[in-house]
Amino acid sequence: MVGMCGDGANDAPALRQAQIGIAVSTATDVAKSAAGMALTEAGLAGIVSAVKEGRLTFQRILTDTLHSILKKIVTALLLVLGPVMTGHAILTPLLMVILMIALDTLKIPVFARLGIA
Repeated sequence: MVGMCGDGANDAPALRQAQIGIAVSTATDVAKSAAGMALTEAGLAGIVSAVKEGRLTFQRILTDTLHSILKKIVTALLLVLGPVMTGHAILTPLLMVILMIALDTLKIPVFARLGIA
């Protein structure tokens, strides 16, 4: 990962090319537009809080993705193993589609809370 902090017009190319460009609070407009993140307060404490928030958001998205994959695997196993164990279909294809849609739409409030939706 390459990060770059800058405040002047001469830093703009490096801010744009870095994976995360950070313009400090006293930066020129050119540097702020080239950077991926602009600090609003003096000092570099904003970088620490941004990294913490980014890691927390990534962890929540990863947890939600793994949960969704697990639910789909369980549904598929129920669809395959249900007839073997009971002798008839437990989930009809229509019921399975409704179940998949319902599980996906229940995630919308989670993404809205994260500010992703």
